[in-house]
Amino acid sequence: MLRLSREGYERACATLELTPMSDEECESPEICDRTYGPPKDGFVATISKKLAFGRDWGIRGERRKERMRLRQELERRFPRRMSREQYEEFCTEAGLQPPPAFSRQVAVLESQAERLSRA
Repeated sequence: MLRLSREGYERACATLELTPMSDEECESPEICDRTYGPPKDGFVATISKKLAFGRDWGIRGERRKERMRLRQELERRFPRRMSREQYEEFCTEAGLQPPPAFSRQVAVLESQAERLSRA
């Protein structure tokens, strides 16, 4: 399966003297669902759409890599099993106001529910 970068896709189109599609067009349902090919489309249109399909897979791969990079950054900044004190210290250093601890949130919700039941 082709996984083309934008540059690779444009280079392949230029080699075959095809007009490259935008990334939005490459991600269109017509391309993603592979609803192209003979007899509806001619040879050139089929090749053009096959390259666009390869670009769609390239876009998906680029997004996957970006999500992995963001997840690694998140886990680096907020390691699993971080204590509440470590979390509050990090928030203070970053200039953020940490949300209240979960137990405090539950207590607030319970008191609100009690007030509403009395009304």
